[in-house]
Amino acid sequence: PERRVPTVVLISTMHGDEPATRRILQSLRDGAPVRGVDLWVVPTYNPDGLARGRRKNAHGVDLNRNYPYGWVDLDGSYESGPRPRSEPETRAMMRFLRDVRPDRILSFHQPLYGVDTDTKVPAFARKVARKLHLPRRSLTCGGVCHGTMTGWYNHAFPGAALTVEYGAHPSRRLMTRVAPGQVLSVFGARRGRG
Repeated sequence: PERRVPTVVLISTMHGDEPATRRILQSLRDGAPVRGVDLWVVPTYNPDGLARGRRKNAHGVDLNRNYPYGWVDLDGSYESGPRPRSEPETRAMMRFLRDVRPDRILSFHQPLYGVDTDTKVPAFARKVARKLHLPRRSLTCGGVCHGTMTGWYNHAFPGAALTVEYGAHPSRRLMTRVAPGQVLSVFGARRGRG
């Protein structure tokens, strides 16, 4: 019997002021066919924030604080919205992830430069850090990691979601030519025909 390939979702630009990593996903989407993984990419999760160069969506909500697991009413930079799932982007992503049920999710951010060690599959975090040449770090969000997408997914599903942070200004070459291949290597996937 043929080996089942992993289902993987890659998400970028959840925060509109963290735009560089979307180039990784666009390169994977627009390049040669990808083999060895069932790959889904969401290059721009927060188009309103991206258009304004702001962290939050058009309603002034941090989408990575709007998920129901561990939700807390936060204000300021981490405004969590009036209630869990209040934002259309959050509800759409929850539906999408329920439908796709990925084995693995990588959520790309900036600028903290590291791979989060707070995950239910530590070996996955170690592998991602090694393949992407990033340090492993505990990304505690300064104590405001409430209502995050990765926390919700890790709590509600058997698959594992992980946060990956690049630096503030990664090079275009890294984002378009180097990182896409590194990401595929995490999952034993490759580009090519046939």
